[in-house]
Amino acid sequence: MAHNHEEEAKRNQAVSLEEEEDKLRRAASATPMEGLNALVSEANNDDIIKAFSAFFGAKPGFTPPTANEDGSISLSFPYKGAAEEFCLDQAQKGQSFAIVDAETKTVMGYSNGDGTLYHADGTEFQAGDTLKKSDIALKDFTLPEPGRKFGM
Repeated sequence: MAHNHEEEAKRNQAVSLEEEEDKLRRAASATPMEGLNALVSEANNDDIIKAFSAFFGAKPGFTPPTANEDGSISLSFPYKGAAEEFCLDQAQKGQSFAIVDAETKTVMGYSNGDGTLYHADGTEFQAGDTLKKSDIALKDFTLPEPGRKFGM
């Protein structure tokens, strides 16, 4: 009889381990990508490249920015939330730029130099917000003058 209890205990332990592994797999697949690959356009490239390198250069996963032939800069943000941190920092410092999803070439946000970061639709970026792809293609976007928002 004791032998059956041992086997049953081992089976239960194996099942709970499998359940735990399954939970971890589901959580990992539901977690969005760690970082973000983006382009910066409509900016002073030298300032953005220096600022990006200073902001992330000492952090794990740092990839130096690269200037592209179209005048944009490719940025690889090393962790989730890094793009938002960097863009807010640059906006507050009065830097003008558009942040663009590298894959779809759609605008995710911008700063027109007035110290504020905006979503692509012109709504003010708030703490805790995330940059999201929009339906506004970079080719259709013009950085607004300070005091104005895109589409106005």
